[in-house]
Amino acid sequence: MRFLRGLSVFCVLTWLFALLGGNLFGQQVFGSIFGRVTDPSGAPVNNAKITIVDVEKGGSFDATTNAFGIFVRNDLIPDRYTVTIEAPGFQKVVSNELPVHVDEATQFNAALQAGSGSAPPGGDASALQTDRADLAQILTSQEISQLPSDSALNDRNLQNFAWLNPGSIRWSSTLTSALDPQGSTWDFVNGLPWYMGGSDLDGADNQDVLYGILIINPTFDSVHEVKQANEDFDVEFGSFAAGLFNYSTKSGTNSFHASGFEYLGVNTPGFQDFGRNPFTENTPIVTGPHSVNAGAYVPTTHQNQFGGSLGGKIIKDKLFYFADAQLTREHLGGSVLTTVPTAQDRTGNLSDWLALGPQYQIYCPQNSTTNVGRAVPGNILNTGFCGTLPGTAAGTFLSPQAQALLNYFPLPNTGAGLPYDNYEATGTSTVAGNQWDTRWDYYQNAKNTFFGRYSYAGYSIQAPGAFGDLAGGPSFSTGFAGSSQILNQSLSAGWTYTKSAATVNEFRWGYVRYHVNEQPNGFGTSPATAAGIPNLNTSLSTSGLPAIVIQGPLALTPLVSSPEFALGYSLAVNDCNCPLTDFERQWQVVDNFSHIMGKHSFKIGRASCRERV
Repeated sequence: MRFLRGLSVFCVLTWLFALLGGNLFGQQVFGSIFGRVTDPSGAPVNNAKITIVDVEKGGSFDATTNAFGIFVRNDLIPDRYTVTIEAPGFQKVVSNELPVHVDEATQFNAALQAGSGSAPPGGDASALQTDRADLAQILTSQEISQLPSDSALNDRNLQNFAWLNPGSIRWSSTLTSALDPQGSTWDFVNGLPWYMGGSDLDGADNQDVLYGILIINPTFDSVHEVKQANEDFDVEFGSFAAGLFNYSTKSGTNSFHASGFEYLGVNTPGFQDFGRNPFTENTPIVTGPHSVNAGAYVPTTHQNQFGGSLGGKIIKDKLFYFADAQLTREHLGGSVLTTVPTAQDRTGNLSDWLALGPQYQIYCPQNSTTNVGRAVPGNILNTGFCGTLPGTAAGTFLSPQAQALLNYFPLPNTGAGLPYDNYEATGTSTVAGNQWDTRWDYYQNAKNTFFGRYSYAGYSIQAPGAFGDLAGGPSFSTGFAGSSQILNQSLSAGWTYTKSAATVNEFRWGYVRYHVNEQPNGFGTSPATAAGIPNLNTSLSTSGLPAIVIQGPLALTPLVSSPEFALGYSLAVNDCNCPLTDFERQWQVVDNFSHIMGKHSFKIGRASCRERV
């Protein structure tokens, strides 16, 4: 039994930096709008009134230009905004709608014209990035919903879009589905390994400290946008050297919005190949004169993913809510062809192997009492030619424990009498997943804004082995056999206090939790003890059949589906890292203080975290 508990790790990161001639900073949760206001001669306009309005929520944020004509507003939730500029003796300027993205600064410069009234509305954000050095791309919620995802239904996986980022490749290995049913991936960015990258969800660390997977793999409907930064991101993002993925969730607006979706994939027996009419020519996939399963079908695969979202206001221009849910129900049918000992092999008569060729000749082992190292006539071990092995009855060459374990293997049901690839089985794995999020945003006044977000991802997986619940053995379509219960949670909250247009403090708190309980299907039983093997099934936490693997002849390896005889549960047999209880928690506290002084920007921050595994 593997318990991951009792280890606490504390980490503290403090940063202080200044931008000379610039005014914007990276922000893990918010975006910014900045710009420079000049008169017709190009001279800066001091003390111009700047009003920034959130188009969707109606919230208004004020700023004022300084002696250099510069204005900045740093605490803006990613959304669409308009900027209004007013100064005595000049016409009022109103911008077009300007997009604000997470950890990005939108630049809007204006040259005021003398006079009264308003200038014709217009003016867009500058396309030139002058406030930071990072290389990144942003995917909006619209792009996420419209871009093609992977071909499989269960691969509506937001992490797949990392492939669109130049310099990103995916490592071929992944964590087992029993540990990570959300399908996180390990990505290499600019040649750096996956464990040097990072992931944030609304400013909270979203990466497991042991496996490097996402605690919450956000659903398509929950994300407002995702920023994928390759390099040169700001120091406040910690010690990451590879890619940084910053996910920002949706928030409510003054208007009510709701959506729903369902994706369904069914593979009935009639659709298992393209050579027949699925409605009138359903033929079995298992045929042949030696198959006791003749007429059987692979169980149907049924994948269903459904859910929706809704958002709106509680108090107009003040309090907003958003919630989404995504439910997954899967019945994954599969088949397996594997190897089990024949009836005569279980008696010590291995002549069926010798009949395949002289490369399968066996010899008396070193601990035989007679004829050590000599070829066994006919490959028949139970004649007494090799004498007696320790712990075995005379002439049997098999201990009582070995005989008991062999009884857990079913007898062959296919293979024309061959001693390999002689057992077929079908089975269905079930996956039930529930993911949901809720977010609340509160604009108390121009100086105080708050947000909070909670995410939940719970999964239950039940998958049989080819030899039944107790004996386990090779897995079916999911690659896993056993039982797994997963519950991941993430919480993020923040308070932004704007003392003045030049001074802002941002406080955030986050908590993430990863919990998996993985067990063999025979949990609670003692088959090793029943077989006469001591010190394995010593408690409930070590119950079930451990992995028993009998290596087949090496010459078979490139020729057959399964050259091994494998029982029980383990990573090597069926990806069951069990029994396992893994409980990890992380608490995070972040505080950033920023101040603008003329053309100079200063920022100091501190991030503290405590991790317990």
